[in-house]
Amino acid sequence: MNKNIKVADMLSRLNKDKNSRVLDCGTLLEFTDKTDGTRNLSRAYFCKNKLCPTCNERKSWTRSNEMAAILDR
Repeated sequence: MNKNIKVADMLSRLNKDKNSRVLDCGTLLEFTDKTDGTRNLSRAYFCKNKLCPTCNERKSWTRSNEMAAILDR
């Protein structure tokens, strides 16, 4: 979360209005409990900003899983 604060600070210096979205990114996470005892992410808030470290990390996880699925085929 510390990286998001730094990026939001940089965006505020550039007078970008998206800094509050980056600052609040990943703060709302709601989970549902499954019958097997695991938890599933049911709702979340992510800013989807290209400069956001949290969103970039999530995107890289998604791309890695997609690439692994393609390579398995």
